Amino acid sequence: MRTPILNLIKTDHEIFKQWSYGITDVKLHPVISRIELPKNNSKKIVFVLPSFLSKFKIKETVKDTLVLILKNKMMVTMFYCDHPNYLFKKEKEVEFQMIY
Repeated sequence: MRTPILNLIKTDHEIFKQWSYGITDVKLHPVISRIELPKNNSKKIVFVLPSFLSKFKIKETVKDTLVLILKNKMMVTMFYCDHPNYLFKKEKEVEFQMIY
């Protein structure tokens, strides 16, 4: 099943991750509205910094960065990470975006 949210489409896996973290679509809108779609149908990694998560009350007490993985217009997954810098070395030919 594919579920749209603004200009993106959520996979079933992403929906499950969103539910497990207790993040509703309404809370996710400030993030999604700032995501620039990947160019050339590539993979994109979006870092949502803790300051943004607190400011928009997406997660009240958070120390970790929320990481969203996109492929083209698909939100594949999301996870929290305390040291996301490893993704810069691990991922090749990927677009990155920071939301702060």
